[in-house]
Amino acid sequence: RVGASLAAVLIGLDLRAAGLGPSDPLKVALTGRLVRPGAGGQLLGADGLGRDVFSRLMSGAQASYAISAVVLVMQLAIGFTLGLIAGYSGGIIEVIIMRLCDIMHALPSMLVAIAVISILGAKTMNLIFLLAITGWVSFCRVVLNNVRVIKGQECVHASHSMGASRWLIMFSHCFPNVTTPPSLL
Repeated sequence: RVGASLAAVLIGLDLRAAGLGPSDPLKVALTGRLVRPGAGGQLLGADGLGRDVFSRLMSGAQASYAISAVVLVMQLAIGFTLGLIAGYSGGIIEVIIMRLCDIMHALPSMLVAIAVISILGAKTMNLIFLLAITGWVSFCRVVLNNVRVIKGQECVHASHSMGASRWLIMFSHCFPNVTTPPSLL
């Protein structure tokens, strides 16, 4: 509870950083170089170019939260979709998706990151792509196991016997029932 409230306060402050920072995070002031924390009205001091460290921290946090939100949405989309398909379909489709999960777990994320960044370049979109591709596996496994349980419930059997399509059953019965547990990851 305390951690969640502290995180909420920090995120709220960082998202409003434009109005709360004492100065422009990019403004160079060579006369105020290397100011110690608390001196000259600067909460965390100044760097080698005289830029306010607190303002720079707040500005950088905004970009970090934006990137992490986009990455999380992409990971959830990939993980939920593949987990639903693998869990409901079973058979060879499940085996293929689970082997893909095993491959993603076996690859060292840092080596994949170095390879992708060296090939595609150090850009924000490449970072987002890289983090989304390497982080969806845990969501997929949790959703797969929950779909296996839900697939045996009476509502799914009733829908199937009434002639509902596989996609309709997956997204009207399985999907709503598996949305809660992966949010705890």
